[in-house]
Amino acid sequence: MKAKRVSLLFPILLGILAFSATSRAATVIYYDRQTNGMGVTLANMIYNLAGHFDTDLTERDVAGYQAGDLSAFDRAIYLGTVYRPLPPAFLAAVAQGERPVFWIGGSIDQLTDLPGVADQLGFRYRDYTLGAGFDRIRYKDRWLIRRQLFDFYQLEFTDDAEVYAVVADDGVPPATYPYFLRGANVWYWADIPFFSQLADDRYFVFADALHEFFGPGVPVRRTALLRLEDLAPGATHCDELYSLIESLAAEGIPFAFDLTPFFVDPIGVLYPPGTVKRFPDDPELVDLVNAMLKNGGTMVMHGVTHQHDNGVSLNDWEFVQGAGNEPLPGDSAAWARGRVESGLAEFAAQGWRPLIWETPHYGASHGDYRVFAEYFAWDFEQPLIFPLSVDAPASFGVAYSPPSQVFPYVSPVGSNGMGFIPENLGYINPAVPGQRPADLLERARRLTIVRDATACFYAHNGLVNPDDVWEVIDGLREQGYEFVSIAELIGDDDDDDNNDNDNDDNDNNDNDNDDNDDVSPTPAPGDDDDDGGGSGGCF
Repeated sequence: MKAKRVSLLFPILLGILAFSATSRAATVIYYDRQTNGMGVTLANMIYNLAGHFDTDLTERDVAGYQAGDLSAFDRAIYLGTVYRPLPPAFLAAVAQGERPVFWIGGSIDQLTDLPGVADQLGFRYRDYTLGAGFDRIRYKDRWLIRRQLFDFYQLEFTDDAEVYAVVADDGVPPATYPYFLRGANVWYWADIPFFSQLADDRYFVFADALHEFFGPGVPVRRTALLRLEDLAPGATHCDELYSLIESLAAEGIPFAFDLTPFFVDPIGVLYPPGTVKRFPDDPELVDLVNAMLKNGGTMVMHGVTHQHDNGVSLNDWEFVQGAGNEPLPGDSAAWARGRVESGLAEFAAQGWRPLIWETPHYGASHGDYRVFAEYFAWDFEQPLIFPLSVDAPASFGVAYSPPSQVFPYVSPVGSNGMGFIPENLGYINPAVPGQRPADLLERARRLTIVRDATACFYAHNGLVNPDDVWEVIDGLREQGYEFVSIAELIGDDDDDDNNDNDNDDNDNNDNDNDDNDDVSPTPAPGDDDDDGGGSGGCF
């Protein structure tokens, strides 16, 4: 009877699921395909930002547009990165006001030169300019910075258009042109806003402007995250962190912490050459992690060894060869899965199951990111963005020199298959200009242009000065930011769903994590079950 009851309910469930799928808004992102891949790369960045909004997303090369395509979607975004004739059917669909369209950058003249369209929209293309000296933006009664790449598209407009932002020079009074405006069903942005993301405010203005397109009803709320970085067996300053988490708990401040399951020292930097440290070798760290989980901490898996070849853990890349992000020899799905599963097995042996991933040094191949998405729902970094569409097959072993992307807010849908949790302020290092507490706070102040921004900074294990951490925390709170847990930020109030910590009784050998029952605890590459260094633990 039980099986029969399920079979009767199954069509009903299918109907409910079909209704939910069809009732969700859909947005298509059109881009110009280019041989250098810039069009699709920047379309992926738009995809990642648009993932913040309640919409299904599709990417398409605008050259393949067919009459009627736009009617299958509720909204469209077009990114113009190269000048070439656009399909007449696409221009006609936009001109006829079939759907709201956010037009970014070039080829706007092809639209406004159509008969009657400029009068309908209340603006028309005037000229393209290199824009020397136009280094400021006026948006929401604030002056913001526009550095480098000053070119933009000049528009003429009438009172029928709503201008949200202007670009201005330094004259007295300044010369201004519309920078972001709306006419009828078309929102228009007058340049490409994705360059110099941390040194230039236009990217954050664009991120906020998407609210005007998708729906401006979001209340102003600024949230903040703190991440404690680079914890690993045999390489963690436990006493220092105990003191910090006690003070955080006393103030009710949640935090995240990233954890690497193997510490590997091939050449003998901290331990005898060939040493591999695991959680069982460092019971103090295990106790610290359990204390963190019980005092507002959210666990993040930070790679497996955080190194490759002869590099020492925590100082090296793991999935690429260095800052150029060239894939490692042997990069493949099987290799990446093997590493991730060996690391998850170490967590599982302690009763832990992190559901958030952070790539060591924010570098991996396109295919590696796809593999990470098989195990993790969320990515906590500034990820690399590849010149491959979101539905392209995984690519291993290919060097693309991809840019990275900074996020001003959470995005549950991302081009690498995971949602993104923002890290956008950098880390504290008072000895380095640009990384001092005051520098992080200035970045946070500029980020407030985004109405629902999340500001996140991090502090490295072993370099944590509690006074510096508290200077940033207090400064963020003075700016109106509220520290929240990742569970609250991503809309999941069940902390267990984020940490999956089944180790309530500190029974480190009891693994209740069903998700990992089929993962055997295999040693890390180069580990022959002899750690080479005897006992060792927290510093």
